[in-house]
Amino acid sequence: MQCPQIPPHAAQCLPFPPNPNSQQSTISTVTREMIEAGGDALAIQVDVRDFANVEALVEQTMQQYKNLDVLDYNSGAIWWSSVENTSMKRFQLVQRVNPEGLYACVQACLPHLYRNGEKGKGRIVVISPPHILPLPTRQGGLRDGQVGDAGVDDGSGNGL
Repeated sequence: MQCPQIPPHAAQCLPFPPNPNSQQSTISTVTREMIEAGGDALAIQVDVRDFANVEALVEQTMQQYKNLDVLDYNSGAIWWSSVENTSMKRFQLVQRVNPEGLYACVQACLPHLYRNGEKGKGRIVVISPPHILPLPTRQGGLRDGQVGDAGVDDGSGNGL
């Protein structure tokens, strides 16, 4: 295995680490943080709306590391607004990135998380806004996405 490489963008980032809620915080800066903490990481940009893109991500990961222990899904599209203030295009983006993207990643990773055909060896971590109950009103698109995320999370977690 090669020594981990800090992506150029992250190497030049000052101050470091950046505020995680800023535009300076990227997959590259998270990779740098992990490497500097003594771990290993591979920053791969992926469009989770495209299943072929997700499959390529998993393949590249398997080529680099030869196994997969954890799927950390931290992709997300957030739009806090009412239905009347949410265009169909925006609503579809939230749905494609949140529940559909999560589903694509889980489906592509499951065969590798089931080592030697055994369930229970891999882990799935889903980073998402809190699932607020009762569901917030006047935030239709995001709320629907959260419900979808919870369904994928529950459905896949029961199988691992």
